[in-house]
Amino acid sequence: MEQLDHVWNDLVDNSLYPNAFALFEWQTAWWRAFNDRKVLYIIVVFQGDKVIGLLPLYRVSRWPRIRHGTILRLIGNGASVYPDYLGLIVRTGYLEPVCQAITHHFRSADKCWTTVLFEDVADDDPGTRQLVATLRTIGPYVEVPRESRLYLLLPRSYDEFLQQLSGHNRRKKKNRLRQAYNKYGAEFKEMCYSEIGEWFPQLVRLTDKARLERSCGPSLATSTRSYFHREVLQGLMPSQRARVFFLRLNNQLAAFWYVLSLHGKVYAYQSASDTDQPGSPGDIALQLTISRVIDEGHKEFDFLAGAHWYKSAYTSTSRKTYTVYQFRRFGCAFLARQSIENLARPMKRILSRIVRLGHANGHTCWVH
Repeated sequence: MEQLDHVWNDLVDNSLYPNAFALFEWQTAWWRAFNDRKVLYIIVVFQGDKVIGLLPLYRVSRWPRIRHGTILRLIGNGASVYPDYLGLIVRTGYLEPVCQAITHHFRSADKCWTTVLFEDVADDDPGTRQLVATLRTIGPYVEVPRESRLYLLLPRSYDEFLQQLSGHNRRKKKNRLRQAYNKYGAEFKEMCYSEIGEWFPQLVRLTDKARLERSCGPSLATSTRSYFHREVLQGLMPSQRARVFFLRLNNQLAAFWYVLSLHGKVYAYQSASDTDQPGSPGDIALQLTISRVIDEGHKEFDFLAGAHWYKSAYTSTSRKTYTVYQFRRFGCAFLARQSIENLARPMKRILSRIVRLGHANGHTCWVH
């Protein structure tokens, strides 16, 4: 992966669907932390000497949900660190040739894979949607609707945002902020790069406590997850693409929000609050975080995955996502069908279509 460090983020910045989880620092941190028994399978598409597309995959020979064959998954999926919207990284203006080149590669390298898995693809990601549609010319596929992600379109000021809420919700949020400052001596601060060593262990302990009390999600206290998040912060904080905001009440750490940002979009990546502290510290910290990013001119605040009740108090706007299993041959699809249907049983339908084989060529693919 290090061979691509000089072109990777330039491609992300100039892609059709810039995504903070596709940044080189995030992807390499994930790979260093979670590469056990995995093999890199990165497809790079060139036009001459210019990189115009990148599909960062890894290969696993066995996976519990699919009983046979070799599965290709996107780097970032497969560990409990919850990235969203992973997919094809394609330079603006080159979508069609990149999709054709990658499809041609998969058809010619059919012995290297049986299933390509695209997880939690954003419905408004034109690059990955086009790639998935083009790959259907190879063989059968299964498309599974996934949980929608709530996001907030940010107005010009926080007062303007409050005006969008119901009267009751607006008064409640204003009262919480007022009480936090007047009664509990609230202090809201952004962690500096030089403070990672001091504050990161406290964030891990607060997250661990919150997860144990609420019985939801994994703790950051495991060595691999702690290492991963520290690496992400050290890699992305200097460019302010990873930031941590924390709230102190009564001179004690009460809550934090750890966000990623890219091209005016803020991703609410990790958070935790101390339930022993008064005054809803998690909501207070979230309000102050949103107020800060609005003042900085950001345009969108994405709450990412997780159907937590507090998100609906801020927005009802959602982004659809779906997962696609692309199979190389009919037998592999048949063997996987029952496992996928069991996984998606609460969902209303599974789309499965078989499209006649097509042809793709014209650009160079390189597999690392």
